[in-house]
Amino acid sequence: MCIRDSDRALRAAKATPDWPERDRARLFLGVCRLLTGDAGSAVEPLQRAARSSSPGLSERARWFLAQAFLGTGDGEAATSTLRELAESGEVYATVAAEQLRELEELATR
Repeated sequence: MCIRDSDRALRAAKATPDWPERDRARLFLGVCRLLTGDAGSAVEPLQRAARSSSPGLSERARWFLAQAFLGTGDGEAATSTLRELAESGEVYATVAAEQLRELEELATR
């Protein structure tokens, strides 16, 4: 259901390019796709949401984007995104740094 609703929201966003909720709809769609096991199709809407001018929304999108990259097996992109978040000092900085450490530990095993 969440994917159908978010797809509908994105169609509305395309019809109204200056719609202020467009990036929120992209975030919602990406998270829905990720949580339903489709990490590959979550990447594009999350990348677009990550470019939002809203700092909180952009940060959330980058966090879920890192998770989507992990889900697709793109460890390099996930690590890069997590490193950026960890160095940002924003809300997700601590948890991103923790996940980054865990990934680095796994890589050395």
